[in-house]
Amino acid sequence: MTTNLSQRLTLPGFQIKFPPYTFFVLGGVLATLFFSYTLLSIYYTPPSSDYISTHAGIFNSDLSQVTLLFLLMIGIYIVCYIFFRSTNVQPIQMRKVVLFSLLFAIILLLSPPFLSSDLYGYVFRAEIANVHDVNPYKVTPAELGYSGIVTYAEGVTPYGPVYTVYSMLLQKISGSELAAKLTIFRLFNLILFFACAWLLYRIAKIIIPSYANSSVTLFLWNPFILIELINNGHNDVLILLSILLSIFLLLQNKYITAGAVLVLGFLVKFVTIFLIPLSFLWILHSKQGVKKKAYLLVGLIFTIVAIIAVMYIPFDNFSENIGNLGVIYLLSYKLTFPFAIIKSVIILLGNYLVGFSFTAGLLLNISLGIFVVLYLVTLFYSRRAFKRLLIYRYFWIILLVLTFIPLINNIWYTIWFMPLVLLISDKRYHILIIFFTISGFAFYVSNFFLANSIFFILLISYYLLLKIRPIAEKYWSSLTLFKI
Repeated sequence: MTTNLSQRLTLPGFQIKFPPYTFFVLGGVLATLFFSYTLLSIYYTPPSSDYISTHAGIFNSDLSQVTLLFLLMIGIYIVCYIFFRSTNVQPIQMRKVVLFSLLFAIILLLSPPFLSSDLYGYVFRAEIANVHDVNPYKVTPAELGYSGIVTYAEGVTPYGPVYTVYSMLLQKISGSELAAKLTIFRLFNLILFFACAWLLYRIAKIIIPSYANSSVTLFLWNPFILIELINNGHNDVLILLSILLSIFLLLQNKYITAGAVLVLGFLVKFVTIFLIPLSFLWILHSKQGVKKKAYLLVGLIFTIVAIIAVMYIPFDNFSENIGNLGVIYLLSYKLTFPFAIIKSVIILLGNYLVGFSFTAGLLLNISLGIFVVLYLVTLFYSRRAFKRLLIYRYFWIILLVLTFIPLINNIWYTIWFMPLVLLISDKRYHILIIFFTISGFAFYVSNFFLANSIFFILLISYYLLLKIRPIAEKYWSSLTLFKI
């Protein structure tokens, strides 16, 4: 029997009783915190477009204020996690969940990008292509005098043609005012964010139906995801959309369409190229006949090649710029990765012992070697349970890419797989969404090494807790709180 959120709830083993109005209190407090974030970002973000396009407002802020605000957001989200994990949200309550999430998003939409200046890069690179009518894969912003207002102006656009075309279309319909452009870009992010939530719900109803509503609620109310996708306006919402849509299509046995969606994601950022083999393996593990499988495999290959070719035809430089999507770029060890602590440790030790140049080569060989081995294991592990372990494979492949591939990683890339945590049938994984949220906010007020250290300390502590809990429960029954 489903528990109604209007009833008093008790968390087993911890004897916490939630009054009927808890849901509205949590939503109201989160809305207040987002409003405070908006006020803070407006206060610390200068109105000069020349300045804010190269400097996020946080660089000009009082970090103690920002840190306090992040801690409050994390604390409320942890309470939300406990609250929604203790019940299954009913459909009638989901309307209120969505409305609160929409309120959060609108509040963040009113704020200028505060933690990142990437959105300005999207806007101005699209403007360069539209206004100056130049190929963004051949002409750099610096060549057109945009050095002061576009980050990494000395390089061509680092994004694939799907996002280049998408951003050019948004720039065309947004007018000439910078504020309007920022709003239009983020408004479409808001729409895609809720599309991701819908896909998450549909997938959860198939995989973990009893927890579907709670899973999508924890996604819709996650402060880190909301800030990164709505306020900062990162284009990673398109990657998340392609990942979730491909999973949904595979579960519907739409193999070729799922592969096509992943290719479109690859033509935004590189990561989904590593997920494309799952479409081929899904066909091989299907109950189709040999001829039907061969037909589907050929069709999938043709679709992939056709999409890549068609998307690059307008830019007429496929051979030069496929590297921007990751194939060649993966081999360039640009050593800035706030997430991959393994690479960070290798660098720190190498610099101390033998010097930077040796460390870079060692890093390249070790990281790529470990990745290849673990990637193949993830693809082919437990062939009999291939379909049942689909979410695990998606999750671990993306995590392996961010951990071992030597390239530039950003902390918001964790958004690519944070929703996948909520789809894993083993609910012990679900608490990872809190760990990722904590480390994500920690990055902005400290540095990448501390943020990763916090994440791994939490992860190791949680693992040890799971191991000692059965023994400890004999002496302290309250530890049943962690039976998750």
